[in-house]
Amino acid sequence: MNVCESSRRSRAGIEATVTSSPPRFSSGWRKSCDTLPQSLQRQQELKKDLRHSFNAAIRPVRSQDLDAIEKIENDGYTGVDRYPRELLEGYLEASRENPDVVMLIAGDSAGYVLGEITGDDRHGEIIDLAVMKQHRGQGLGRDLLERVSTSLRDLGAAEILLYVRTDNAAAIHLYETAGFEKTKDMPGYYQDGDGMQMTKRFKPAGPG
Repeated sequence: MNVCESSRRSRAGIEATVTSSPPRFSSGWRKSCDTLPQSLQRQQELKKDLRHSFNAAIRPVRSQDLDAIEKIENDGYTGVDRYPRELLEGYLEASRENPDVVMLIAGDSAGYVLGEITGDDRHGEIIDLAVMKQHRGQGLGRDLLERVSTSLRDLGAAEILLYVRTDNAAAIHLYETAGFEKTKDMPGYYQDGDGMQMTKRFKPAGPG
């Protein structure tokens, strides 16, 4: 199913891998030489725990999630890149009625991802991926990407496409680490910039 072909620009690219700043210490404190590494280690452990909690909370959207999805969209995109509420509502309803449309949300409103099976060859396409600013840099975008990719593969997709701005280095890096490769330049794909197509191909299942 293709819910809105004319609107497709499949940004799927807002998850910037922002790293947290190291903790600040008062200049009056005397720290042993191993305190800072321990503090950084604890910070990483907390981020890991937070990532796992979000991963466990990733679930299919429900009708009451529309406001949360719109909130995530508005936080992640501006101008022409932002999907209007009516389009988000259309995709949400489609995801509840058609198994070929996959829409997942993390937590109450931490991030969401949208993908679908489309075309005569039934390939997968990631239409949108957005994470709230305060939850970036914690691996949530990667988790959402992995979950929707697995869902599309299980629906029979041999490959998954997405489109991303050529100047969105953080998103491109995320997709490359997830196994996507650049397959086509898309000059003028966005109203105010160029894009590229990236593709992930799944290996055929082995015998037996």
